[in-house]
Amino acid sequence: MSINFQSRKTTYILAGVSIALFMIVAIVAYIFLIADPGSKYKVIDLREKSITEVETWIEENKIPEELYQISYEFDEDIEKDHVVSQNLKVEEYITKDTPLKLVISNGPDPEKEIELIDFKDKTEDEIKKWFEDNKFTDVTFEYVISEEIEKGKFVKINIDGNKAKRNALILVSISAGEDALGLEITMPDFSDYTKANIQAWAKENLMSVTFEEEASTTIAEGKVISQTPKAGEKTKTGEKVTVVLSSGTGISVKSQVGKSSSDAVAWAKENDLKYTIKEYYSAKTKGTVIAQTPSNGTLKSGSTVTFEVSVGYVPINNYTDRSKQEFVTYINGINTLYNSSAKINISFTEKDSDKTADTILAITINGKTISGTEMVPPGTNIVVTFAKGKSVDIVSYAGKSETDFKTYLSNNGMNAGSRSEQYNDSIAKGNIISNDTGTKAQGSSINYVVSLGAYGGPSSDLYQAGKAFSNLQNEINAANSKGAGWTLNKTDVGQTSYEQGIITEACSVSGKTITCKVSSGAYVTVPSFTTNPCGNVAKCSIDGLNYEVSTQADYSDVEAGKVVSMSPAAGSSVAKGTTIKVVLSKGPKPIQACPADATGPGNGNCTCNNVDYEYDSNSNSCVLTYVTTPNISLGILSSDSYDSAVANVKNAYAAVGLGNNLNFVKVSSEEASGASAGKILSIDPAPNTRININQTITVKIVG
Repeated sequence: MSINFQSRKTTYILAGVSIALFMIVAIVAYIFLIADPGSKYKVIDLREKSITEVETWIEENKIPEELYQISYEFDEDIEKDHVVSQNLKVEEYITKDTPLKLVISNGPDPEKEIELIDFKDKTEDEIKKWFEDNKFTDVTFEYVISEEIEKGKFVKINIDGNKAKRNALILVSISAGEDALGLEITMPDFSDYTKANIQAWAKENLMSVTFEEEASTTIAEGKVISQTPKAGEKTKTGEKVTVVLSSGTGISVKSQVGKSSSDAVAWAKENDLKYTIKEYYSAKTKGTVIAQTPSNGTLKSGSTVTFEVSVGYVPINNYTDRSKQEFVTYINGINTLYNSSAKINISFTEKDSDKTADTILAITINGKTISGTEMVPPGTNIVVTFAKGKSVDIVSYAGKSETDFKTYLSNNGMNAGSRSEQYNDSIAKGNIISNDTGTKAQGSSINYVVSLGAYGGPSSDLYQAGKAFSNLQNEINAANSKGAGWTLNKTDVGQTSYEQGIITEACSVSGKTITCKVSSGAYVTVPSFTTNPCGNVAKCSIDGLNYEVSTQADYSDVEAGKVVSMSPAAGSSVAKGTTIKVVLSKGPKPIQACPADATGPGNGNCTCNNVDYEYDSNSNSCVLTYVTTPNISLGILSSDSYDSAVANVKNAYAAVGLGNNLNFVKVSSEEASGASAGKILSIDPAPNTRININQTITVKIVG
């Protein structure tokens, strides 16, 4: 078919089609640009912008009031009167179905509890700054006489416990020293004072000021309505002052409950109030205000009113033929929406069915089985009937192969559950020892135990002489944990050449019992020493024995520094690790002749310059009985190390013949309250003390 574009008829037809197409395009444009005016409003990033900037943007773009919603919330991070969040992303369009919702910061929550710090020793300025930094709103300072606390420092606070709400009335007492209070002053007229001016005056005059607020139609917000005491009256420093400030013209709150959310918002805007909208499932019509806080009373301009708005009934979808768990997850999700207001409850009933276990057979609400989405009020109870599934009687497969058992489970629609293994003397390896039995729902998991056969015992290498008994014990314990049923006996044997815990001869095996002899530790012979086996130290270890040299040396005919005795004695057979006590000789007891001018020894006693000597019949001479310890300070004898301090003391006392009388005690730095090493804590008897020549002198040094 050919078209004659030159004919007049064809021209008319084409013109008509063009006009029709133009009309269609115009209608579509009208629908998108006029009938749905929201489609031309593209969203920008408004987060953290001020409310003033938001209002300017709305005005410049001529966005209709019904296409946006502004509400307020407390926020710790975002500055007051700045955007906290927006529901639409950047570049998305505002429409009547998806209006722009903005949440504006109302600043920090005044009801939030803050943990208080310890104000002890802090100044008034430090305390004031802390409360300001933590956004407290009602903190007052008073001044009290205190003899103990420095002027200007913290005395007490009126809060019990360690937490307080930001809007709590806080009274902090500050020390005014001993005599600063009680001075007479004349009250000024606060009419033209700001709150900050009054607080500054109170601090300067040591007065406690309490501020109250009242609405006023005649006095500007923040200005003084009244004061007590009045201007010109006499009072004294330290007394209390009450100042009533104007909160501006009061706004009488009218309940919007039962009205539409748009009417409630309009009322809030008209009265210069901020508003927050919280949505809840409800039996009330969608968009209806169901609660308001506050619902009455008087508010000042800029206060926030919270409207709880209905979103209507709760939608419940039909989950028939889906799993029980899917429906539970779905309802749990619904119950978290809209301030967790759905409060839908579920109860379950089982029913025999050919369908898979836990498949939902029916959902019933108020006796009615639903077939589609059902709209229900909050708190509705829902009954879910689900398939119990087929039941199968599971029998014991003891003695049969694991392969046959799994085939049996599969043929009956069951699953293999947990598998464990045990030794068994009568059931061959790989066969079933036991399995779950009884009536089970089809699809259940059946647990079972597989035989490892009879346990043949540990490797003979584990119980030969020279092997560690613990390895054999671990092997038997591991086998017995799987039902082997073996017994392991141990007899401890002493004075062997083996270390402790080593098998001394091959263990005997009888049936399922193994008996072993195990060394209780190797024994060694204590060697003989003529001098200190540890050299210059008091303790040491040699050939598996620990030696401890006593500082309580004895006078002896043995040469000084030589070994007098050992306990246990040299030549003894002892277990490794035994401590051997070693005592060294101080040498022969010193005999000091009486000076030529001494009296005696006629009657067995002698005296020289008021110093007592004792007559020794063996030597027919006088020996020194008493001597005076060196007259020297502990600080001079102290050093930077324990050993150096010991040497200093020995040198000082050797000069008066007392070098062998010394008993040194090492004290830790912790016991000495952090004193450094080498410090001499005490010498007993003290320096410059007259003592018996045989008396022991105890020296405590930090080591």
